[in-house]
Amino acid sequence: TNSGINQRIRHIIAYYHFRRDKIQLEKINLQYVSTLEQVTNIFIKPLRKPLFKKF
Repeated sequence: TNSGINQRIRHIIAYYHFRRDKIQLEKINLQYVSTLEQVTNIFIKPLRKPLFKKF
């Protein structure tokens, strides 16, 4: 049913609009970060020595 779907995605819609409003008000700034430079990589991927030392 549509009402069941709406209940499940309502939080996603609210999250989207919250972020969009913050971006428009320049409260947050989005920046591109290459996958090689993402800090989360040190926790989830094996890194070669140069990248390990970088973080």
